[in-house]
Amino acid sequence: MTRRLHISSSANDRVKRLRRLLRNARRDGLFVVHGHRAIRRALDAGAPVRELYTAPELHLGGADAAIAADAERAGAEVVWLSRESFLSL
Repeated sequence: MTRRLHISSSANDRVKRLRRLLRNARRDGLFVVHGHRAIRRALDAGAPVRELYTAPELHLGGADAAIAADAERAGAEVVWLSRESFLSL
């Protein structure tokens, strides 16, 4: 069983870093993908997904959990956020 990082606070340093990344991704040479369809396409294309942030409380069906599992198998670090911390992004 894979051990996952769970974050429940929007004041967590990883969440703060993610907020900065969302504002400055292009400047830092990174690309941020939003939404399950775009993430699925990136994974299917073999894009190097480094991190995936997801909030299981907001999953609308099995597709979101499957994407998280696929990202993890592809080597991405999957970080589980609480609903509140995810919505703070």
